[in-house]
Amino acid sequence: GDAGQVGGRMRSFERLNDVERIAVSDARGALIYQTRPPADARAGARQQGRAFIGDARGMLGSVEVSMATASIGRAVASASLRGAPWAVLCIGLLAWASWYLGALAGGKIERLMEAVDRTDRGESVDLPDMTRNSEIGALSRAFADLRRRLGEEESRRRKLEEQRDDMTNMLVHDMKHPLTVFRMVLVLLGEMTKASLSKDAADAVAMANRSTYTLDAMIDGVLQTARLENADGAPPRVRMSIGKFLNDCAEVDSLIARNSGKQWSLQVDPLVTDRWVLANSPLLRRLIGNLVLNAVDYSPSGALLTLCAQPSESDRSSVEIAVINEVNNIDGEPASLLDGKYKSDGERSHVGLGLAFCKMAAKLHSGRMTAKRRPDGTVSFSVTLPMGGAQPETHRVKQEAACHETA
Repeated sequence: GDAGQVGGRMRSFERLNDVERIAVSDARGALIYQTRPPADARAGARQQGRAFIGDARGMLGSVEVSMATASIGRAVASASLRGAPWAVLCIGLLAWASWYLGALAGGKIERLMEAVDRTDRGESVDLPDMTRNSEIGALSRAFADLRRRLGEEESRRRKLEEQRDDMTNMLVHDMKHPLTVFRMVLVLLGEMTKASLSKDAADAVAMANRSTYTLDAMIDGVLQTARLENADGAPPRVRMSIGKFLNDCAEVDSLIARNSGKQWSLQVDPLVTDRWVLANSPLLRRLIGNLVLNAVDYSPSGALLTLCAQPSESDRSSVEIAVINEVNNIDGEPASLLDGKYKSDGERSHVGLGLAFCKMAAKLHSGRMTAKRRPDGTVSFSVTLPMGGAQPETHRVKQEAACHETA
């Protein structure tokens, strides 16, 4: 409460440059002491604070302090100047550490990828001493060991498949000779006893003879498919006239169709009659024959089988040769029969390997196999092949051909 000593006690605070003003007032608010002139006498931003002083008897007075904010800015600037070199140093250290760790990891990844590539090529991987016992070395050895074991398993699998195919083909091939002898004996037996056999016995011999032909066709299918699967390249091919080739096919296939109780028709578009395909005649002949046998199996008695040829609708430089039949017992889409081998309902003998053979033979001739259900209810199995020769000069008269889809 001694106001007289305030000036002496507060004088030491006048040396603080950051303090703009210190004012001490009594309980009534009258100014007792101040270190600087009033705040409104100086320019610049400032921050003020006031504290009240009192005891048990009540309030004795107050102390007001004004601080210049410019001093805070100077302090921050001074700290920035002193801290900038350290900040640059720290950032540089962080950048160097990031680059070093990235280069180290990148080098390891690069060595790992190189080891994987060399392992994939079957080459030995020579790792540096510093990498041999690291994670990269462990991964490289694991990759090499995995590739070695997979290679051994693949080699064993291929050997077993070759043994299986060789055994199957050998057995099937060995069956062909006794089957041929048996068929010849049946034919000879039928001719020798033709007059003396009863109708039932003659029908039984004829049935046995037909069964031998069916079995012979199945054996041919297995052998033909095996030859195509093991072929090293495309078979030798020659130019073949499309019209003449289909006429030759029809001479045999028409007999098969009629002897099976079916009707037969051959229709060749004049635009392709005199043109040619580059093909292996026996291979393409068997392809057409398999399609006809397939149509015979799936057609009801009295159905019409049509062998036809026309320019492909999608590519006029190709010919589409199709076998069309009236079918009533194919479930689902006909194209599904081309997707794999041995797809059969257990009653028909020319499905499965026959169509698989056709698909492979078409591929060897740079062609493709298709099967579809037509709007008129018939089903067509066709092969599309590249076609050569000049386009006929005469224009084709519009007519409804069997090869075209009709509603």
